[in-house]
Amino acid sequence: MKAYIYQLDAVTNMQVGNGEVNFGVVDNLIQRDAATNFPVINASGIKGALREYFKDKDKGYVRELFGSEPTDTQNHESGKLRFFDANLIAMPVRCNNVPYLMGTCPMLINDYISKCGLFEFSNGNCDIKKLTDHVCRGPVVLDKEYGNSVIEDCSRPAMFTGNIDEETMSFLRELIDGPVVLFSDDEFKRLCDNDHLPVIARNNLSDNNRNLWYEQVLPRFSRLRFFVLAEESKCIKNFKEDTDGKLIQVGANATVGYGYCKLSLISECEV
Repeated sequence: MKAYIYQLDAVTNMQVGNGEVNFGVVDNLIQRDAATNFPVINASGIKGALREYFKDKDKGYVRELFGSEPTDTQNHESGKLRFFDANLIAMPVRCNNVPYLMGTCPMLINDYISKCGLFEFSNGNCDIKKLTDHVCRGPVVLDKEYGNSVIEDCSRPAMFTGNIDEETMSFLRELIDGPVVLFSDDEFKRLCDNDHLPVIARNNLSDNNRNLWYEQVLPRFSRLRFFVLAEESKCIKNFKEDTDGKLIQVGANATVGYGYCKLSLISECEV
């Protein structure tokens, strides 16, 4: 059995709905992790998006990868791929001196490192306790040029700290592409809650009963990672070649440009 780490980089805004009826101001809310309440894409959504991506391929190949069609109740087969949830790694946050910084927090980083350990991936060193200590008094940036950045919806500017060790800096820069700003867990949860994530108004002139509605989105440039388990075989080799570096669509509203992501194979190892 082999484990694979895949990365989703949002090229456009993403709306992966939670499927629940919502009686608040926002009609369609995104999926969230049941434990942390951070944005997430459930494993079923990842599997469904990839199955749709392969819809024009040979049906036997698709069945071998993903199993029986959901509508096939007579001949149920499991596919070779085992998907796990796509968890948030970082999200763009707007600031005053550049369009955005890539925000994250110790909880998200630690969650990713823990999962890497479960699947026996080796990672660079990252001292989560020290990171937590650094951000307890406010957000911090890794690069001196972004010191004193005023982050939208934050009460304190992001300060530069030169006390983060080089191994941790290197790990974070590999994990997160772009200028990094670290928040405390509570502060980043607030920036990711329903009051702060972007909301887009949608209009349907052909439906008088639902002329205007609102959708919550995960903003473009957000980065997520997920794990896949599979027995190495020819079809898995083809799957890797067919998906690595490709543009796939995840979630709803493809016709209006939502959910387009670059999919990248980051690493693989024996389990």
